[in-house]
Amino acid sequence: MTSASAGRLDDTEIDTGLGVTLHERPGDPKKVTAIVGAKPHLRTADDTFEAVPGYIDLVVAPKGQRVAGIPEHPGARYDSIAVIDAGTQQTTKVRTSKLPLLTTAAFWSANGRKIALTVEKKVGKKWVTVGFATADVSAKAARVVLLKDIGGDVVFQWTPDGRHVMTGYKDGVRFYRVDGGVARTLAGVGEPMGGETAFSPSGTLLGTWCPARYRESFCTWDLATGRLRHRVDIKAELSLGWWDDRHLLAVVKGGTGYQAVVVDLKGEVVRTVADISTSAWKKDDVYLSYTDAS
Repeated sequence: MTSASAGRLDDTEIDTGLGVTLHERPGDPKKVTAIVGAKPHLRTADDTFEAVPGYIDLVVAPKGQRVAGIPEHPGARYDSIAVIDAGTQQTTKVRTSKLPLLTTAAFWSANGRKIALTVEKKVGKKWVTVGFATADVSAKAARVVLLKDIGGDVVFQWTPDGRHVMTGYKDGVRFYRVDGGVARTLAGVGEPMGGETAFSPSGTLLGTWCPARYRESFCTWDLATGRLRHRVDIKAELSLGWWDDRHLLAVVKGGTGYQAVVVDLKGEVVRTVADISTSAWKKDDVYLSYTDAS
């Protein structure tokens, strides 16, 4: 175990076989449900991680009832998003964008009923963001919205109430209605942090990578007022989102390679939740998807 978790008798170590060792405890608010790297792996009921062929990404919905899968290959004319029932393993495909546009980066709504996707177009040798799509799981239908005034590599996700989608915009964030109309812009707050959502579990705070005027890595902002609430001073390699309303998840250098850690809003690491080998991090570009544990 790492020093941050050593001596805890209630820790459970899980060797995923993917260069990642998880350190979990009863009562954790979140756990790793998928590991995406060279291949996407989904957590099973016996806490092993199995490769799921045919997909480039897998994202488990809140409470775990469904899994969104980005297919490795689009259809003949249209791209799609796959929705996998975690219990029955039945897969439903929802048609999204017409080729050559592709839909990527699946983000679930808080109620697990809708998926936000980023629409991309290849320009030269690069893929750039040109809009977003929203998929309704029950209706098995999606809506694609193309936008003109948007950055080249941003992604879209749902707001906590599921009414709008949010993305990075210039030096801040912008909120859009599902028809593409601009609902709100927060300028100068920095780009949204990573993870399965940039919003705190209570839905009251927005987490970002701090704008250039601050030296800290992460900033949190009051969603209602747009005011700065915290500046989290930690040297992070990657953001993995929120652990709970008072802690963030981040990847830092540590141990024998890299570690996923829980950090409070003052920047103090309070626990290590995963050890990641240098090979898994640098060669496989491994990503840990943390979602609600219950």
